[in-house]
Amino acid sequence: TLRFVSFGTDAVRIDSLALDSASAGFTLLGGPAAPMTLQPGESLDITVRFDPAVAGAATGRLEIASGDAVGPTSVLLAGQGVS
Repeated sequence: TLRFVSFGTDAVRIDSLALDSASAGFTLLGGPAAPMTLQPGESLDITVRFDPAVAGAATGRLEIASGDAVGPTSVLLAGQGVS
C-alpha cells in the first residue's frame, strides 16, 4: 500500500491512477475512483498487488496524474516472482 499525501496549502486534484504497460504482474486494487480532490493534510491510500505469472524479477511504474504544478508523480514498483 502506498500513501499519497497532500502536504501543501492548496487542494490537489488527482486526475488518474494507472500502471504503465510494462507493469506485468502488478494490479491496482480498489481505492477511490479518480478524479478526486485531496484537501491539505488529506491522504489517499493506493494498494498494488504483485502476482507474477513467471519466476524472476519484475518492475513496473504507477503513474499518478494530478493538478500539481510539478507534474505527474511516478512510483517505481519492483517484485520478485518465485516458483
